Amino acid sequence: MFRFALAIAVFCASPCLAAENAPSEEFVVVISACKAGGECKNFRIPTDAYSILQCQRSIGSAVIARWGDAHPAYTIKSWRCAAASERGV
Repeated sequence: MFRFALAIAVFCASPCLAAENAPSEEFVVVISACKAGGECKNFRIPTDAYSILQCQRSIGSAVIARWGDAHPAYTIKSWRCAAASERGV
């Protein structure tokens, strides 16, 4: 009996964890940035974050750094993570 239960646990570990951690919602980084002349915009950058916390704690800062390097004419004023379905930002 014990071997059977162990086999199920081992067999299920990877697929079950993957299903448990599957993204239920997509998240974006919303960057508010301005050019020197005062023109400001919000930019929505897709991420592969599976939670708002993951976006805020690890993925967001990397996205911001890459975006800032690619857009030197803009100064980043603020940023946040949001659900991709959220509009009006």
